[in-house]
Amino acid sequence: MFLQADSRGSFWDGWEQAFPLVDSSMLFPIASDEYYFYFIGDNPDDDTDPLVYSVDHEETNQKPYQKQGFTVSDFLSVLEAVNS
Repeated sequence: MFLQADSRGSFWDGWEQAFPLVDSSMLFPIASDEYYFYFIGDNPDDDTDPLVYSVDHEETNQKPYQKQGFTVSDFLSVLEAVNS
């Protein structure tokens, strides 16, 4: 589920405390699913295809991962539509 437009890039108020190893000046929250929280950040190799990072729901004190090869285009290619 992608964050709503009015969320201004926040999972919830004070989310930064729950993710102490996420640099909120470098990574912007975009979505979550049943397993992960997703962030987006600059891709030094391609300005047109940012990198997607994730943090496990159960391990928010870990560093974001998938720093290599997981671009927005890769991320979008694996999404599935869900009917509400």
